[in-house]
Amino acid sequence: MTTTAEQIKTNIDAILPNLQTFAEKQGEMESDLVKGEAKLAAVKQNIAAMRAEFNEIKRAHDDILKKAHAEQAKLEKLEGEVKKKSKELAARGAALSGLPDLAHRLERLDAEFRGKAGEVSNLVGELIKTLRQQQGA
Repeated sequence: MTTTAEQIKTNIDAILPNLQTFAEKQGEMESDLVKGEAKLAAVKQNIAAMRAEFNEIKRAHDDILKKAHAEQAKLEKLEGEVKKKSKELAARGAALSGLPDLAHRLERLDAEFRGKAGEVSNLVGELIKTLRQQQGA
């Protein structure tokens, strides 16, 4: 029996250094695990902060895009008004370009009327003269 007890003691003596090494390694692994968990927590915080920043940037982008669309709509409306006013202006310009010709035609008509008025005045004068002659005769 002593040999069995001696073998057990020998086996225990052989296992003890392995257990001590295992305990040291387990302590190192637990320390590494705590460090890893701390790093993971820091990464999670960074991700949460980045998500919040992303959401803020996305909201700002959406606001800018909404304003840009509103400004684009205003611009399109103004472009339509400019196009309409340009057509009106072109029509008025065309009408104004005909004014010198119209003025010239009116001047000729006025001269013609003055000439006719002179003829009518002479004719009326002749009629009056003829009537007076007929009354006096």
